[in-house]
Amino acid sequence: MSTIDDVVDAVTRDLGLALAADAPGGAIGVVVDGEVAHVSHHGLANVEFGVPWRASTRYRLASITKTFTAQAVLAAADRGLLALDQPAHELLQVLGPHHRDVTVEHLLTMSSGIPYDEDLCDLVGVRGRIGADFLVDLAVRQPLQFSPGTDQVYACASYRLLAMLLARVTGGPWTDALRTFVLEPLGLHVSFGGHYDDLEHDEATAYRPRPAGEPAGSPRRRHANHFECTGDGALKGTLDDLVRWCVASGARSGPVPTWARLVDVAGAGGPGWYRAGVCIGSLDGAETWYHGGASNTFYLHLPARAVTVACLVNEMGVPARELAAAVARGVVAARGATPSRPPTTARRPPAGELVDPGSGLLVDLDPDRRTATVLSTPATLEPCEGEGWLVVTRSRRLVLEEAAGHEGALVAHLGAERVRLVPAVASGPPGDEEGLVGAYDAATLPGTVRIVLRGGRLALVQGAGGEGGLEHDVRWVAPDVGVAGAIGVVVERSASGAVVALRLSTLPSRHIRFARRPAPGQ
Repeated sequence: MSTIDDVVDAVTRDLGLALAADAPGGAIGVVVDGEVAHVSHHGLANVEFGVPWRASTRYRLASITKTFTAQAVLAAADRGLLALDQPAHELLQVLGPHHRDVTVEHLLTMSSGIPYDEDLCDLVGVRGRIGADFLVDLAVRQPLQFSPGTDQVYACASYRLLAMLLARVTGGPWTDALRTFVLEPLGLHVSFGGHYDDLEHDEATAYRPRPAGEPAGSPRRRHANHFECTGDGALKGTLDDLVRWCVASGARSGPVPTWARLVDVAGAGGPGWYRAGVCIGSLDGAETWYHGGASNTFYLHLPARAVTVACLVNEMGVPARELAAAVARGVVAARGATPSRPPTTARRPPAGELVDPGSGLLVDLDPDRRTATVLSTPATLEPCEGEGWLVVTRSRRLVLEEAAGHEGALVAHLGAERVRLVPAVASGPPGDEEGLVGAYDAATLPGTVRIVLRGGRLALVQGAGGEGGLEHDVRWVAPDVGVAGAIGVVVERSASGAVVALRLSTLPSRHIRFARRPAPGQ
C-alpha cells in the first residue's frame, strides 16, 4: 500500500512541480486525524539567487488570510465586542445609507452586495500600486450589486472592511487584533505585508509559467498583485505555520474558532457556498472546506475523512488547488476509502457556448470533462442534488436548469437573479461600427473605456484614459451583444437607434452602465 510520502511524490511528478533543478516549486503539508502526517519542500523559493524552499521559507498566504480574519471576528464576538447580526454601519463610518441592511455576517459570508473592488479597478484599467483605502472607498461608493443576504459574490472589499471593523472594536491596529485572537494562542510567527512586492528576508517569490516556445533557460517572470492587502490577503508565513494552524482549525474545539464554527455561519438566504472565511465544496462526492489565494496557496479539508492538505506553491503553472485535490485523493485512497461520485438525476447539459443576451454573460460548457468557462474564467461543472448543474468559479456560483419549452436553452440562477442562457451564435458587428467608436464613462468609477476600430474590427480598451490600456477584440455573439476578454458588452441605443451607452458585466460585477461621452463640439 502506498504511503503518504509516495502519494506526494507521485502527484508532484505527475503535475510537473519542480522537475528541473532551476525551477520554482513549493511546500506541501498533510494532516490526518489531527496529526501532521507529511511535510515536504520542493524546488526553488527564489530562482534568481538559487535559494531552495526550506522550513524557514515564508510565503504570502494571500486570500487564506480571510479565514484568519473570520476567526478573529468570531473571537471578537465571543468577547462581546460585536454581534454577527449587528448592522455594519454602526461600526464603520465609511459605510453609507445604502448599506443600512448590511450586517457583520453579510461581510463574513460575501453576501453584502458590496462589489468586488479589485474587479472594478481592472474593468476601467486602474494601474500602479493601489492602496487599501482607495479600494474600500471605491467599493462603498458603488450601489449594492444585490440586496444583502440574497446572493454571494466573492469580494475582497468585504474583508478589508472587516479589518477596519476589528480595529474599531479593539481600539488598535487590526493586525494586533489578529495576533491577540488567533496567532498568539497558536504560537504562530506570521507576519504582514501590504503589497506583493514588499518582500522579506527568506520569502519565496511567485513566478509565472514560461510562455510556450520560450527557451528553457530564459528568465522567469515574477507574479505580482498591485493591490494593497489587509484582512483580505496580507498574511505571510511558513508551511509549518500553515500546517499548525490547520491542525488547530480542524479540531473539534480549541483556543481559536474552528473551521466547524466558521462553516456554521450561514450565507445568502441560508447555508451558502461561502461561509465565514471558508468555501464549501466537494471532492468526488465528499464535502470539502477550503480556501485559496492569488499567490497560488490552498488548503483543503475533508471533514468526514479527517484529511487536510495545505500547499504553498510559487510555480504559478502548477495550480495549488489541483495539487491539493490530487494529494487528498491519493491520501484517501491510501487509507482504503476511495470516495465515488454520487448518482445524479440531472440530464446532461448542452455542450458549447450559451449567452445571456441581457448582460453578455458567456458560458462555455464541456459536460464530458465536467468543466466550464464563464467569461474566460475557468470553472468546474458539477451535478446538483436532484436536477440541475452547478458551475463553480472563484468569485461566484451559477445553478443551471433546463429552460422549459426552449430547446438547448438553460436558466442560470445567480442568487435571486434568474437569466436565460441561449445558444451563442456567431454574429457580425452591429453594422454601425463608426457609431460605436468613442469614449464611455461610468458615473461612479474612476476611469474610461473606449471602443476603437482596428483593421475593421471593434475592440474594447480599458484604462489610461482609453489610450495604451488593456485591449480586447469584441466578439459578437448576439445582436448588440458581445464579449471582450472577460467582459460582457451590451450596446444600449436610443429610440432612434443611436448608441447612448454600453452596459458592461464581469462575472463578479454586472450591469455597470458606461454612458457615451459626447464628441468634441457636440
